[in-house]
Formats: sequence, C-alpha cells, structure tokens
Amino acid sequence: MKHYEIKPSKRRIVKLEFMWRDLGLDNLEADIYSLILFYGGYQCNINGNDSSLCAMTGACEATIRGRLKAMVDAGVLAMRKVRVGKEQYRNVYVAIYDENGKRDSATITSLLYEGEKGIIEYYYKSKVANKRGSKRNCKKTAAE
Repeated sequence: MKHYEIKPSKRRIVKLEFMWRDLGLDNLEADIYSLILFYGGYQCNINGNDSSLCAMTGACEATIRGRLKAMVDAGVLAMRKVRVGKEQYRNVYVAIYDENGKRDSATITSLLYEGEKGIIEYYYKSKVANKRGSKRNCKKTAAE
C-alpha cells in the first residue's frame, strides 16, 4: 500500500490511498479520517485545544462537526455517544476501515469502549479535582 503525504506541513497528516480511492473522502475528510485511524479513535472535547481536530486540521468547529456527521452517516466512521452530565454528551469516533479493508466488529467495539472509558475517566477526575480545589479555597475557621 502506498502512503502519500499531501500538502506537507508541520502537521504531518499522512493519508493512505484507500481513503480517497475506496472511501471517496475529500481532502479535509481524509485528514480527519487519517487522524482518527492513527490515534485509534477520537474523543470529542476532552483533550484540550492542542489535540482537537480543529487545531490539527485548521478547520473550524462547525466544519469538523459536519464532516464527522457525514462520515458517520456514510458508514465510514463508528460513533458512540457518552453521557458525561445530566444533559451533556461527548462522542467517540472510530475508523471502520483501514488499509486492509473493513475492520471486524470486535475491534471497532473495543476501540469505542476504550474511548468511552477515557471520556468517563477524564470527567470523573475533573469533578474530583474541582471538589478538592474548592476545599482549599475555603476560609479557615478560628478552630483551625
């Protein structure tokens, strides 16, 4: 399988031939797909700005969301919605195909599970850290 690097830059997003030949992805979709494939999955809004798809591709958030939705609808990406709050959700995206063809369902399910676990751990640690931080900011009483 040939590896092509289109528009060489500091980002170094490597696109594989099957992405546009077999999956019919355009340039931005291939960037997104490549990043998701090589990172094993993508967990929305938990890793900070430096690792967001917006920062890595240079596209705005609305564009990225639209492309992710289109690729899920086309059956190229698998998605799992994870509840992180009362009415707050985060998505996990996993590539369904790699250079060898369609991945087996066990691999896709495993990658979705790992992403879900990462999101839950991130939000749980954030809540625990916030609770601990609030105690430090409390005024000391005369007894202390």
